[in-house]
Amino acid sequence: MNGYNPNFDLDLKFGEFGEKLIESLFKDKGKIECKRDRKTKDTGNVAVEFRYRGKPSGIAVTKADWYCFIITDNVIITIKTDVLKDIARGFYRLGSVVKGGDDDASDMILIPIEDLVRYSMLK
Repeated sequence: MNGYNPNFDLDLKFGEFGEKLIESLFKDKGKIECKRDRKTKDTGNVAVEFRYRGKPSGIAVTKADWYCFIITDNVIITIKTDVLKDIARGFYRLGSVVKGGDDDASDMILIPIEDLVRYSMLK
């Protein structure tokens, strides 16, 4: 499946709305990477991309100080990027890696929301 994705424009607008919301809340707090995934509220996991088409991407290359996961319009989880990296490494070692994104070209670490919150409080 290469090329045109009929849902891409809708997904882009969906994500951009979330980014603008978070930027307004965290103005002057550093760089923020904002993720909004329609599946998270159903799966209970956040997906953290670290590779795309075999090259480092996402959390592996981010310059963001904070990561923000918009779970629903009422639930937003923010976490320092270095803490998220530590948590993601642990789940990577456990084998919690899946393919996803367009053409399944991304390698992502799945982290259950409750574990993300629990482990972030220990850091």
